[in-house]
Amino acid sequence: AMCDGVIHLASFPRQKVVNDNPLLGSKYMSEGLLNLLENSVKHNVNKFVYISSSMVYGDFTNDTDESAATNPIGQYGILKLAGEWLVKDYARRGLNTTVIRPSAVYGPRDVDDRVLSKFMLSALRDETLTVRGAAEVLDFTYVDDTAQGIVLAALSDNANGNCYNITRSSSKAYTLLDAAEICVKLAGRGRINCVDRDLNFPSRGRLSVDRASQDFEYSPSVDLDEGLKRYYDWYLQHPVLWRR
Repeated sequence: AMCDGVIHLASFPRQKVVNDNPLLGSKYMSEGLLNLLENSVKHNVNKFVYISSSMVYGDFTNDTDESAATNPIGQYGILKLAGEWLVKDYARRGLNTTVIRPSAVYGPRDVDDRVLSKFMLSALRDETLTVRGAAEVLDFTYVDDTAQGIVLAALSDNANGNCYNITRSSSKAYTLLDAAEICVKLAGRGRINCVDRDLNFPSRGRLSVDRASQDFEYSPSVDLDEGLKRYYDWYLQHPVLWRR
């Protein structure tokens, strides 16, 4: 093999971007995936890990596991789910594959227009944090926990042919409003404005990570309070990213 494994993270990054550019979104998310799958077969790659998304579920409630129905809302989730089916077809033909479904990942080096990066930047700049659906609960997952899960799945034979939720799923449920309040508290500035949730996005709950924990001892440990504190400290070390 030319390489032991492929971890495919490259994608149009989120719903809004795909909605704005559906043709480009499809090209990168479908053709890009097929290029990698074809080359993985050609070069006898031992393991192919596809990073999908919790958006494949559409609306979901708490303790959703990987056997739940998939009803994506919007083209980002649809293309991610189509990608899962393409991966399954290569698995059927003998490629070792694993599918990962992360959710609400945040942390250093994130793009600046995802929900938690927007909250953090608005707080640092003493601006208004717009909370679209104060009571919406998300599985906010610190990037280190996501990375840990992906690596464990990539290295585990137990994960071959399977699909896994890789999220924080902490004992405490955090809402979007909780997240905004933590950011304002950390920065010591900013104000919060709550509006109705955006109906272009599914209403998400919290995913079960029992399968990942059983199959390869995935054990995320960073709660939102701690993760946002680390994120905030990182921004303080990089003022060029947020000072106007």
